[in-house]
Order: sequence, then structure tokens, then C-alpha cells
Amino acid sequence: MSAAVANAEEPAPAAESAQPATASVQINIDEFLTLTANASEHNEVDNKVHLSGNVRITLKHFVLETDDLIVDKTAGIIRSDGDLYITTNNLRFHGKGLEYDYVNKKGTLRQAEVSIQGFNLNSQMVEISPDSILLTQVIASTCPPETRDYHIFTKQMQLMPDGTAHLRNISFFYRHRKIFSLPKYSMRLATQKSNGGKSKKTAEPGHWAFSAPKMGYARFGGLELRSGFHHVRGEDTAGLYFDYYLHTGMFTEARWRHTPKQGKPEIGLRLGKQFKENTGYFRNTSPQVVWNGPTADLLMPKRYIMKTRLLVGANIETGRLKEIQTKNYLSRFYAKIDAAYPINPAQRVKLSLIGDDRFMLYNAWHKYRVLGLGINSETGNADTSYMRIGYMFFSHTGSTPFLSDLVNTNDKLFFYGITPIRGRTRAYIDSQYDLNLHSFDEIIYGAVRQTNCLKFRFAFHSKTKQVSLNMDILNPGRK
Repeated sequence: MSAAVANAEEPAPAAESAQPATASVQINIDEFLTLTANASEHNEVDNKVHLSGNVRITLKHFVLETDDLIVDKTAGIIRSDGDLYITTNNLRFHGKGLEYDYVNKKGTLRQAEVSIQGFNLNSQMVEISPDSILLTQVIASTCPPETRDYHIFTKQMQLMPDGTAHLRNISFFYRHRKIFSLPKYSMRLATQKSNGGKSKKTAEPGHWAFSAPKMGYARFGGLELRSGFHHVRGEDTAGLYFDYYLHTGMFTEARWRHTPKQGKPEIGLRLGKQFKENTGYFRNTSPQVVWNGPTADLLMPKRYIMKTRLLVGANIETGRLKEIQTKNYLSRFYAKIDAAYPINPAQRVKLSLIGDDRFMLYNAWHKYRVLGLGINSETGNADTSYMRIGYMFFSHTGSTPFLSDLVNTNDKLFFYGITPIRGRTRAYIDSQYDLNLHSFDEIIYGAVRQTNCLKFRFAFHSKTKQVSLNMDILNPGRK
């Protein structure tokens, strides 16, 4: 992300007279830079070159585009007071004024705008140097300025050549009210390299980024403090993560994950202590504390099989695992397949046959097998009004030593419905009824409100009497 300039191989004198506005000319300024413009005029008295019309300067990691620019050859400075664009790596800055010392490779850009990973940033001043790009008084949001539901303000944001960004004095605002602040935060950005004239997003290899501590609250662990180190290279992410929970102590875990394009299988490897969700139709259980030693997994997203209506997804895990009640690590192989086959896909009320097949293998060839079959009906649109009713019955053989693998094999009825109630607010009900016990496992009453750039979710759990509230940041802004 440095702003180094490329030396011209054969420098020539600057043009001393105005060139025709319709012709693009190449001009060499001393030995430091080469640029093109429609017209140029050299004033020998003050030794300044005035360039106009499609002005473009191409440097090593720096491209400048504007319509009007002055080069002060005596001072070694480029100046422009109009609109201009600066492109460096995968970042394209738009600003209202520039002063750049092309000898020392340092400069400033005023009133700058840039889009980084879906966030639109506005900065009062950008300082460009070979070592970093420094933005001051930055306002960031995924919203366009005219419909800004929220924004993040940081006094200083430093972009490093290795693709990391360091932020200081950060505040989160909802509308015009400050919600919370952080003293500092670090993140890693994708960089962009050229490959035969084509741009390709990647990450600089061999560099690790530190995530500044973040604080939150987890219903199962209490107050949470999270930090870690991570390394990104292409589609691979590796890291060492630290989570401290007030109720349960420190969780340390090493993780690696390969995440290809959407629809392709994901592969992961983890070693250490984690909270693991149970997916066996227990609605009121908290995640289990497990120790992976290590565990590999393969996640295959749902897709249609051989151009048929059959929709299938799978998850496979293998490795060694320990829970509190097992005391020692046990070998474990886990495979889960979800399937759905729509009977009448073109109808308003769509009926589907559904299946959930799980197979687990442990020490000494100990097996646990669960098969669930049922039928599901749904109607409406998930973005507006939608309703789903399902029924499943189960059969199983064997047993499992791990609570995180256990499946509730009582026959179940499922219901989910969501509908608008006012403006952008929708209410929903999510419930599960146990046919063997003749009682509800859980009824969740909730509401969703979506603004231009934010989505809020509120939920009340009837059995546990718990209330949850979360917020998602949407990305409708500039790309």
C-alpha cells in the first residue's frame, strides 16, 4: 500500500507550449514520474507545468486521475484543487484536493472518500507515505450518506502495506446517539495484485494480524472478552483465538479454515477448547464445553443432486474429542446428511419430504445411528410473510458418550411463521412440540425490524424466560 513512484527510463524536457486538447500526450517530469494528459503548458518563469484533460499519473503502487493538475518542478510537488481519484492496491480514494511531494513520496489528500469491504469511509485528511496511508477524522458506514442509520467514527485509521488496518478512538453511533466506544481495534484487509493486467484480491502471505480485545455478553458464559491472532492467505484463514468468559474461564483454540467460492465444500481443522452447539432438537440446552484434540470437518452446502429436485447437504467430522463427563479424549467420526424433496414445487403451498440421517462411530467401534423422516409444508415469502409446518419421527440404535452429539428422538411438530405488523417491523413465532410428552419444548416469540442498513432481532424464550437482542449490519453501500 506504499505510494512509491516509478522512475522514467528516458526522461525528456517538459512540454513548453500547450498541446491540442483532443490529443493525449505523454510528459516526463525530471526522472521521477511520467504522466499523460490532453494538454500541457510549461511556464519557464516559475518552472511549473499545468496539465489539463484526462490527467493520469501511473506510479509503482499509485495511480492518480484528475482533470486539472499543476507540477511545481522546483519544489518537486504535485498540486490539484479539483476532484481527483487515487488508486492504491484495491482501494480507490476520491478527494477534493491533493499536495504530493514526488521526491520524498509523501502527500496529503483532503475530503477523501473510499469504500473498504462494503464500508463507505469519509475522511477529512489522508496522509500518504511509503510506509502507510493515514486517515484522520473518519466516518464509516455501510449506508449511503443520505440514509445513514448508523455510523462508526474513528479519530485515526492507519492502513499498512501488509494489508492490516489499525484504528484508534472508535465510537459507534445509532442515528446521532453514541452507543459504545473502543480505544483501539485492528483488522486485516484484502489487498489486490496485478496478474497479466487483471486484478485479483489476495492477502499478503507471511503476516499475522492481531485483533484488539472485544467485549460482549454470552447467555451461556456471561461477560466475554475476546482476542486473538489470525493469518489470511487466499481462501485460507488460520488463527489462535482467546475467549475469556466470566462464568467458565479461558477458552484457547487454534483454527484453520478453507472457505472457497459459494456452493463449494468448506474444510476446517480445530484444536482446543470451545462451546459447541447441540443440533439434536433440544431447544433449551446450552452449548457444551468440548475439547478438540484435534478435529477436522467437511461442510458441504445444500445443493440439488444430478439436476433432480432432491436437495442434499452434509457435514462430516473426525478426530478426538473430550467433554467434562468423558474425562479422557475419545476417537470420534460424525456424519450428518440433510435432505429435502419437494412434491409439488410449483404450488402455492409447497410440500416436501424431509430427512435427517446421522451416523457416529467412537472407540472400540461403538456406534450411534439416528434417522429422522418427515414432511414439511411452507407457503409465502421469507422476506415478507411466511409460514412453515413440519412433522418428523425418529428411530435410533446405539448410544453416544457425548452430550453434544445426543439427539432428542421423540416425534416432533415444528411451526414457524413471520408476518409484517408495522412498517419495517415483522413479528414471528418459532415453536417445537413434543408428541411423546404432549408439551412444547419451546416457544420463541420475536420481532425483526430492518432499516436501510441495520437489522434488529428481539426474541423471548417461553421455557427459559430468556430475552435476546442482536443487531446485524447490512451492506447496501457502494462497492
